[in-house]
Amino acid sequence: MGKVTRYAYPQLLYRYRPINDDNWEREFNCVLRSEIYCGGFKNLNDPMEGTHRESAIFEKSSRKSSRMASILAERDSIGIASFSECRASETMWAHYAGEFHGITISYRFKRLVRSTPNDIELVRVTYDDVPPVFLNDRMPDTEKARLALSTKTLRWGEEREWRLLSPKIGLVHFDDPLTVAGVTIGVRFERKRHLPKLLNICRKANVKLYEANISGYQLEYTEMAK
Repeated sequence: MGKVTRYAYPQLLYRYRPINDDNWEREFNCVLRSEIYCGGFKNLNDPMEGTHRESAIFEKSSRKSSRMASILAERDSIGIASFSECRASETMWAHYAGEFHGITISYRFKRLVRSTPNDIELVRVTYDDVPPVFLNDRMPDTEKARLALSTKTLRWGEEREWRLLSPKIGLVHFDDPLTVAGVTIGVRFERKRHLPKLLNICRKANVKLYEANISGYQLEYTEMAK
């Protein structure tokens, strides 16, 4: 039997976050306190999230109803934090970082894996033109739920997404402060309102701060003095 092997992993992952008067403290403190907030399935913006197919045998199984109830309960309890391999995605700045008003936080991939608890999984999203299939097999219901949450339609493929999956919704702590490589503010970031607070956080956490600027149809990044 052959085996599946992955030799190359990204050096950095980027988390796009909106910033406003209601959430800035939580988002900035995630940098200072080495935390990542994992939201729930119901907060995902794609209505096709969690879609699945069922094999003929699963469909006819006498345990289908009870298993589906268990799978859906697992799906709804899992905490999800999304990352991208892409730093300069205008689409993601618009969709996930408050129309360029927000920030991106960059994480060192290997440190993120090593410094999170053992019950945390970092999963590369698979893109396909059909949803995953639930088989009538011995795969635990938790894994079936995670299978559904780790697959998206090909039309989202440009996001090159990774997901951190936690057994519960809420904050996940990582114990290596060097996991955070930097923070970048968007081109519409509310500097007067939020920049002094973010500068203070980055100084305390010893994290580099960058600003995104527009150059023609491109985004350029410049390190800011702290």
